Amino acid sequence: MHYLLFTWGILFGLTANLWGQNQAKDSLTQTERNEIYRAEQCDFHRKISAAKLQNGYAYIKGFKLCGSKCDDCKTRKGIFRLVLEAGNEYALKISNWRGETYAVLYDAKGNRIGKSLYNGKIYDGFRFICNSTGIYYLRFFDQNERPVEESLIGGASLGLKRWKL
Repeated sequence: MHYLLFTWGILFGLTANLWGQNQAKDSLTQTERNEIYRAEQCDFHRKISAAKLQNGYAYIKGFKLCGSKCDDCKTRKGIFRLVLEAGNEYALKISNWRGETYAVLYDAKGNRIGKSLYNGKIYDGFRFICNSTGIYYLRFFDQNERPVEESLIGGASLGLKRWKL
């Protein structure tokens, strides 16, 4: 008898809790729901890109690419600042639904160091050896060469393979 009452109490508590969560979700506007969905998708793609890093590369930084609908991307304008160390090899991996995003890495002077677009083909990332310790900028574009702050859902991850001893 006690077991039945205990089980009923747990089920009633879970049902009430789920009902309360559904009511909270129902109180959101469609715009708020879309923003939550977009943020969840960006985080999903960031995790996928981290899983795509090859063996020997340690995950060091992730990037959410959420376009103009994401507060983080609006403030960054699709540009991410990095501090990289000379003598280390880095790998960048990108993930999104259609594979139409590429990245360009610039040094502090604006010189292009690397990109994941080669001969018109978009790749899911690239590797490079850092020649000079300093500040670098990473910017993401879609296949039409529009910066990500316009419209995109995706993620990217930077990995490090330490060469310097």
